[in-house]
Formats: sequence, C-alpha cells, structure tokens
Amino acid sequence: MTEAGVFRLAAPHRWPPCAWLVAATLIVGVARAGTEDVPPPVGKVVEFNSAFLPGDHAMKIDLSRYSRGNPVMPGTYDADIWLNGEWQMRRGVRFATEGLGSDAIPCLSPMTLASLGVVHSEGVAPGDEVCRPLSDDVSGATTRFDVSEQRLDIEVPQARLKRKRSGLVPPAQRDAGMASGQLGWRVNLHRSTVARQSRTARFLAHESGINAGHWRVRGAGSWSASRYKRRHLYVERQIEAWRSQWRVGELLIADGSFAPVRMRGMALASDARMNDDTSLGYKPTVRGLARTHALVRVTQGGVLLRELSVPPGPFVIDDLQGLGRGGHLDVTIDEEDGGHSAFRVPFFAMPELLGEGHAVIAMNAGHALTTHDHGVELIQATWRQGLARDTTFYGGWRRWGSSDSALLGGAIDTLVGAFAIDFMGSRIAASASASRPGRARAWRVRHGRRWHDGTSMWVSLVRERGRALPDLASRRPPAKEEGRGSERMDVVLQRELVSDRGVLTATGSLHRIKRHTGSRRPGTVRSYALAWTRGWRRATLDISFHRAADDATARLGVSIPLGAATSAPSLTLAGHGGGRDVHHMQVGVAGTAGTEGNVGYGAMLGQGSQRDRRLGLSASHLSGAGESSVAIDRSRGAHVESFSTSGALVFHRRGITRAQRLGDAMALVHAPGAAGARLPSASGVRLDRRGYGVVPYLAPFRWNPVEIDPAGLSLDVSLSSTRRSIAPTAGALVLVPFDTDVGRTSLLVARQTDGSPPAFGADVLDGQGRSVGVVGQAGHIFVRNVVAGAPLTIRWGQRAEDRCVVRTTTDGEAARGLVRLTGVCQ
Repeated sequence: MTEAGVFRLAAPHRWPPCAWLVAATLIVGVARAGTEDVPPPVGKVVEFNSAFLPGDHAMKIDLSRYSRGNPVMPGTYDADIWLNGEWQMRRGVRFATEGLGSDAIPCLSPMTLASLGVVHSEGVAPGDEVCRPLSDDVSGATTRFDVSEQRLDIEVPQARLKRKRSGLVPPAQRDAGMASGQLGWRVNLHRSTVARQSRTARFLAHESGINAGHWRVRGAGSWSASRYKRRHLYVERQIEAWRSQWRVGELLIADGSFAPVRMRGMALASDARMNDDTSLGYKPTVRGLARTHALVRVTQGGVLLRELSVPPGPFVIDDLQGLGRGGHLDVTIDEEDGGHSAFRVPFFAMPELLGEGHAVIAMNAGHALTTHDHGVELIQATWRQGLARDTTFYGGWRRWGSSDSALLGGAIDTLVGAFAIDFMGSRIAASASASRPGRARAWRVRHGRRWHDGTSMWVSLVRERGRALPDLASRRPPAKEEGRGSERMDVVLQRELVSDRGVLTATGSLHRIKRHTGSRRPGTVRSYALAWTRGWRRATLDISFHRAADDATARLGVSIPLGAATSAPSLTLAGHGGGRDVHHMQVGVAGTAGTEGNVGYGAMLGQGSQRDRRLGLSASHLSGAGESSVAIDRSRGAHVESFSTSGALVFHRRGITRAQRLGDAMALVHAPGAAGARLPSASGVRLDRRGYGVVPYLAPFRWNPVEIDPAGLSLDVSLSSTRRSIAPTAGALVLVPFDTDVGRTSLLVARQTDGSPPAFGADVLDGQGRSVGVVGQAGHIFVRNVVAGAPLTIRWGQRAEDRCVVRTTTDGEAARGLVRLTGVCQ
C-alpha cells in the first residue's frame, strides 16, 4: 500500500486456473463498494487492477469509477427518498460534483429538508440551492444513493427531526383511491343429528360498498332462519379540517359514553384514525443516545411495543402504541459493533386520559330503531378534552324521546395510581312499564396501579339508583325496570412471577341488585377466578379455576410442539371438570402445512364423564379468494358437521378481482405479466392471471408498504421495483401499479474473431446505446428482448478501438427453456 492509500498489484504473465476465482472476488468487491452503508473515508482511494480480469482486452476496462464506492454520475434522478429507513416520497433529485471529485452528491435545498421534517442549521436561506454535503447543514447526517434501485437513503440523528404527528401522513400525500364497488360474504352451514333427528342451520352475512372520490356508501346485513336483518346502511365522507367522519343513514351509535343504539339519521364524530398516534391517551417519552447504528427495542411486560433502527446520535420516541395495563418500559439498545445497553422508563396507564390540547367530539341526531322505541327522536352529543397536568374532563348529553340523560366525569394520574370518576343522571318519562316519570342516577369509580415488582391491580365500582338507567359496566341499552338499583364491584389482580415462572391472575366480581318486595330472584351474584399461565420456549401450561354462583369449574391445558420447525404441529392435552360429576378429557394435534402455512388441520379425541367418546376432525384453507373450513364431530349420541366459507369481490374499471376480505382500506396491486407472484403483505394472496391482487389489511391515513415477491416468476418477467408505499384514506381502494418488463430472456455466447471470449465484465449495449447485459464467464451473456440478427456492441474502454459489434444467430435452446444465441464480435 502506497502513502496515497492506493493498492497496486502486478499483472501476472500467465493465467492459472484460479484466475476465475480471483476475478469473481474482484467483482464481489466492486459490488460491496457500492452497497456498503459506510463509504470509503474521504480522501482515501481504492484502485482496482484490471489485470486480474481474464482476457486480452480485460486490462483496458475502466474500473476507476469504482475507486470511491458506488459511482453516481451528475444529473437528475427520479428517486425514492427514504429518511432513517422510512419511505417519504418519490421525486426528482439533482446530483452534482462541484468540488467533490468524480462522485456526484444530492443537492438538497433547505426547503426540501424542511418538507422531510429535518431541522437544518440556522442562518441557511430557505432558497439556498448550493450543492454541498448534507453534514454541512445537519451535523451527523449522511446520504447514500443506490443507482440500481433509484433509492436515496438519508440518515439524520433522530433528535434533529421535527416532532411531527407520529405516523400520520400529511393530507396532501393521502390517496382517496379509485372509483370501485365491493362485496364480501360469509356463509356458515351447520348440521347436527341427535337421537336420529337432524337439524340444519344456515347463516349468510354480507358487506357491500361503493367508492366515488371521497364519498363512501356502506351496507351490511345477515340472513338467518329465513329472516333478513340489516345491520347498517349509510353514506360517509371524511371532513379533513375537523378530522372527523360525517355519516347519514342507518347507523350504530356506540362511542362508549352511553348505551349503544341503532338510529336513522346523521352523525358527525371525531375519527381517532385521523389523529396522530400521540393524541389519544397519555404516552411516555423515551430518550436515549446511540453510539453507532443501533436497533432500539421498547417492551412492556415482555410485549414488544416498538422496534426502531436509529443512526448514531440522540433519539426520542414519543409515539408508542399498544400500551397495556401499565407498568415500566424496558428499553434496550443493540449497537452495530456488538455493544448493548438497557434502561427502564416508569409508566402507568391512565383511564380516559387524552393528551394535553386534544379533544374528541361526537354529535348524533335522528330516530332510534330499537324494538320498543321505533321512530323515537334521539339526539346525543359527547365531548372529551385533554388538559394540563395529566388531567382529562369529559361529558355528554342524550335525549331519547322525552327522556334526558347527562354524563360528567374526569380522570387524573397521581403518585398512587390513576383514578377516573364519572356521574350520570337521567330524567325518565312515563312509559308502558311505568305510569309516572322517574329519575335515575349512577356513579362509577375506577382505579389502577402497578408496582415495580410486576404486580398490577384494577378496581371498578359502579352504583345505580332508580329505573331504566343504562348499565355503565356492560353498556346495555335501556330495559324495563327490574329493581330499585344495583351495585357492582370488579377487581383484577395480576402478578408476574420472578425467574419467568409465569403470570398469576386473580379476578373477583360482586353484583348486588336491590329488588322490590316479594321478588324471588336472587339479589347477589358472586364470581371468582384464578389462573396461572407459564411458557417454556414454545410449550405452554394453563391452569384455571372459576366459580360463579353455585357452579365451579377447573381446567388444565398443555400445548407441546412436535418438532423444532415453526410449522411443526402441536400436541394439546386438556382436562375440564365441573359440578355434578361432569368432567371431560381430550387430546389433540393441530398444525399448518403448505409453503405459506395457508393450510390448517386438526384432530381431537376426547372422553366425557359418561364414557362418551368423542372424535373431531377439521381442516381449513386460506387463499387470495378467501378462506374455507370444514369440521366433523362424532360422539355416541350426536353427529355434527359444519362448513364455512368467506371471501370478497372488488369491482373496478379494469374488471373484477377476488379478495380474501374487505378491510378499512385496501390496495389493488397490478403487475402485468407477473401472474402467480406472491404478495407478502397479505398471507396467501397471489396475483391472478391478469396480474391483479388485493391487499386488504391497510391502515388508513398511515404509510403502508406494499410488496411483490418475484420468487418463482419466469425469467422473461422483470420488475423495475418490488416495493411501494401508499397512504390511503378510510375505505379507499388504491391502485398500486408495478412496472414490469416482459420480454424474452436469451443466453448469448459471444466469441471474438480468434475464438476467445470477450473481456470479462465488459458492457453490452443495444442499437440505441442502452445497457442490456454484462459479459460473464466464458463469454456467456444474459440479454433481454434481443432477436436474432440484432447488432450488439461490447465495450471495454472509452476509445473507439475498445469495442466490437456482434450480430446474433439462433442456436437452439439452453437450460430452463432459454433461447440460445451465438455470435462473433468484430
């Protein structure tokens, strides 16, 4: 190695057999130079010696473009921009080489950085178009451009990003989708035979809809026992300025404040999906520092909440999702160099709390559609507001006919746990069950706390007085007077045992009803439950005991995998015992099969207390058109058979496409010629013969990755990209096209006039000067869309004499059905 940092190797006089191995090593080194996350140090140049390439012309191949890593030529590229591993947008990016040698760098203006949420240095003018390294404006930032993928990766210390609404996509980048229709169904057939008498039950449920711009029409219902029941039918449109959804039609009103009720009318309510991830509920902030590129994991009680790759520097995480019953957060940082660190963030979940400054509002007006109050006027409004110091107030009002109800409450977090208390009062008009009006009231208190030793406790107290008051605990609709009031207490106590010995859970419930004099129904109902669950690798043990009124039951369950593979079946053992000498034991096996695990199977053998043996068999299959399952159950006194199937159809201007189900938002993937390609975003879904497929599991108003797995496709089909990201609005069907190049792939075997192969690694160009391949070993070249007789240019240098032209001729077929072409380069 010279002082200038340049590697030079002398050229050998003869080529030994290992020359091919050396050449392959050189090509791998060239590829790694273009894909390493960390480029060669500035000012240090790696020079490759073309003498190691076989062939007389190999020494003339220009390898200088690889001396500084991945070579980028000046110009404008239509690139996908990724920021800290997350896709942002696709746009044209200018690359220039002002004062930076042969490699071009991206020219990112302060305005562009601001649109990405990057905080640049002070004093930089917004319209500054000077092309310079990003690290000059943002300390610690780096850029890397992959020419083959047209992908620009920008890495910025996470603390230098603007605190934006986490996860929420700006309205300008959302996609309302295409005009379409949709139909989903679920069919269940159940037949039972007892004492030679058969009974068949049929059930059919459907969901349907129409999309037109931002407008949505949705309907759903079911048919059972020769009777059709409509669930809902309404028109919907989102109102972005209010982050709300407007609906008109037959609706189900269930916002958690009052008892649910079906109504025909109009509703305007805040949509939680249109709010950022930090607005609904209090969430802790996790701050840390990464020495290198690191993987940060945040867990709670062993449950992974967030996994994030961060560049070197400080990071801030304040958009945690899936927070459970409360408890500290464990944060681990795995550094790229093998280093590991961990720390803990105390946290406890607070019921009913909103983030400071956030509000949730819902307003409904129409006519109730209950059995006894059909057509009765219904007006309802609810409101929740997050305030400072971890405090939230909420309230609501409902008018049902001539009856009124009002709700008022608040929640707060304290050093001894979280508390929420609310009060509801109602003025109830006279009805058929009561000749005179009355009043009712109720209050509810909830408290939760978690200790550092893994113990958590929840307590709920509800007390009601009066008649016809909705049950706050169960949210049941108003019913006829059944007593003068009730009291209910629920307690949940959970303990995470040390040394991974499992989780112990105890629950208790007491429900007391004050009945009128002379009532024979019991006034107090008690229930208790105790459960212990423990896992050993993939095996689990579950023991539980439950007592309600005069009935007590106990259960023991064990699940053991029958193999080390993740698809290996599991053996299950279960025992169940109850009062009156009733018990049941069973053993079974269940698992999945298929390359994607889309085939399920199960078998069970059991015996009851009366020596009544039972045999059960089941099978299921999941595909892009839906899911089907069949089950058979046999015992001495009964035979049961059941069959169920579900699926969906999507209607659009390009035809009809089958789908597994209908989701809140869907993607219609189109890749012409790529029939049979798998869509990893939806298990079991593949593109149909026209290249269409539906991904139904998308989150509205968030970025969703949509991918195509090209494995197994014909060599005649080439995908320009295999991943795209979209942000659909609620209910949208978004067309996601993937550009494909469908053309015949051929194997060209080229020779020079003296019979030797062309220079290894030389470029192959078509008549328009486009690159169609690279010379491989022994002159083998894979080319696309090249017909016999078409001229191809093989170039290994910049001079006119460093190239030759070959005209191809057909020479039968090669392996895998490829057309074999030959030609002499002259």
